[in-house]
Amino acid sequence: MLICCYTGSDLRTRGVIPEIDAESDLNLSVEFDHVHLHPDIRHIPFPFDVSLEQRHQHHDNTQPVRIGHAPTNRAAKGSDLIIPVLEQLERDENTQTVLIENMPYDQAMQAKQSCDLFVDQIGDLGYGINALEALAMHIPVASCLAEGFTARYPDHPFVPVNAENLYARLLPLIREPDRRRKTGEQGADWVARTHDSLQVVRRIHALAGIA
Repeated sequence: MLICCYTGSDLRTRGVIPEIDAESDLNLSVEFDHVHLHPDIRHIPFPFDVSLEQRHQHHDNTQPVRIGHAPTNRAAKGSDLIIPVLEQLERDENTQTVLIENMPYDQAMQAKQSCDLFVDQIGDLGYGINALEALAMHIPVASCLAEGFTARYPDHPFVPVNAENLYARLLPLIREPDRRRKTGEQGADWVARTHDSLQVVRRIHALAGIA
């Protein structure tokens, strides 16, 4: 059996390659939006080692609520829409923006662990690895989601946002520590169940009909 797994933007930019498609017995992708770009493809969650992440310790608003954003690519992440909202929240609420950008990996992870909330992206492609890392740390994550993702994964823990409602959707999590804790716990549980590498491999085996 030949399995073809699409990653990144190749399918978005180049489309289906007929020669490869003709040989493939099973098409998979870790990018949810790819299900709209290929007539016969299955989505699998990105395999992720949740054991690598250190748990964030939530506080009872005894200090500023730290909101993280990690724009590997500002245009792709919608940072020009996100950062002004975070700056407005700093003016209106007891929050602190943590911009995780152009840092060594270890330093970036330490900064992320210090966050109470995390905003991944505003756009069409859905959440990325930054979001998985934050979820595994028990940090609530706000993000746009790809079309159809909620219908496929109705138990997901993300706070769905867009450019118009980001401010309002973050307010309850800023003001209610217990909600942050509960949402963070739900996120860590979901990412362990859904993105754990072993579970993803078992999903692939099931789709391929491998016992």
